[in-house]
Amino acid sequence: MVQFSLVLPVHNQACFLKRNLPIIKRKLDKLGIDYEIIIAEDGSTDQSYKIAKEFEKNTKMLRYCIPEIGSEEVWL
Repeated sequence: MVQFSLVLPVHNQACFLKRNLPIIKRKLDKLGIDYEIIIAEDGSTDQSYKIAKEFEKNTKMLRYCIPEIGSEEVWL
């Protein structure tokens, strides 16, 4: 059961994701709790999606959420 959820709102943050996702994962792993990282996409036009999906292949605790255009979807 997930004890901690980290939500990262993302819009054109490829450099941030590439640099920081591995660091965030290492820090959370040290806590010794079950966690998830949720990336809430907001229409990026850079490589944010590709970087997150590549990272997602190597870890089971990452979720990448993309709302439908025009939706009023809210993640809680």
